Amino acid sequence: MGYDISKDDLGVQAREIVCWERLWKQNRLLTALRERIVIGDGAMGSYLHAQGIPIDANFELLNRTRPELIRAIHEEYLAAGAEAIETNTYAANRYRLAEAGAPEAVAEVNRLGAELAREAAGLERFVLGAIGPIGTRGELPTEGAGRGLRGADRRAS
Repeated sequence: MGYDISKDDLGVQAREIVCWERLWKQNRLLTALRERIVIGDGAMGSYLHAQGIPIDANFELLNRTRPELIRAIHEEYLAAGAEAIETNTYAANRYRLAEAGAPEAVAEVNRLGAELAREAAGLERFVLGAIGPIGTRGELPTEGAGRGLRGADRRAS
């Protein structure tokens, strides 16, 4: 006799698998940090500026417009010995993306940043999500500041 599994049961099982996978990844990172120095990548923004990207550009939008450049930079850091790389998502929030004319792109830019880093890192290296200040240059919003992070896809990496 076979088992009768409903779609709801499959959904619960899938969520449990995802939870265990996240715990395994977190444990792997924590174990590595306890046992040795984990080498990380360098500053994405400084590297992009050195590559000719204007300093006042929104570097995170490059996840959408120049993904090959972002992936190549991740790969260079990994080739240089980095075991952990940060996503190119430091200013990928609605306030900073609105300054660049793309407030609707928060979820997409964060998802792409995580995907590009994961593609470069493979399964053996660590990907860390980068989250920077949520305010605009020169001022911090006081009302609804937490909502500025909405749309960041925490599950992508």
